[in-house]
Amino acid sequence: MPRRGCRLARTCTYRGAPCVVIRSAWLRRRLFAKDDVAFAVGPYLFFRSETAWRDLEIRDHEYQHFRQHRKFGLIKGTVKYLLASLKHGYDNNPYEKSAARYAARRARERKKNKRKRPKRA
Repeated sequence: MPRRGCRLARTCTYRGAPCVVIRSAWLRRRLFAKDDVAFAVGPYLFFRSETAWRDLEIRDHEYQHFRQHRKFGLIKGTVKYLLASLKHGYDNNPYEKSAARYAARRARERKKNKRKRPKRA
């Protein structure tokens, strides 16, 4: 009999970052704030749903947070992020701004590369 996988979540990777896509509504309610679609904790990226996972801009934004955690380490990176949020607020947090810029840059690159592709006959 084929294995069906975990009902609560599925795991995958994006550019080397381990990802967890939450399948369970019960688990979503416990992990995510009402408006959150994804978050990064240390080396892991968590996505609220398959829809959030498929959104490349969200994925790239969280991937940048993965890179930040990898650069500073779990404890130091988390402390730096939280202190920046307290000092500047979420919208002006330099780590959030960096992630937004990275995601926007990747979106522009994808759009540019899409235009360059030759059309199939």
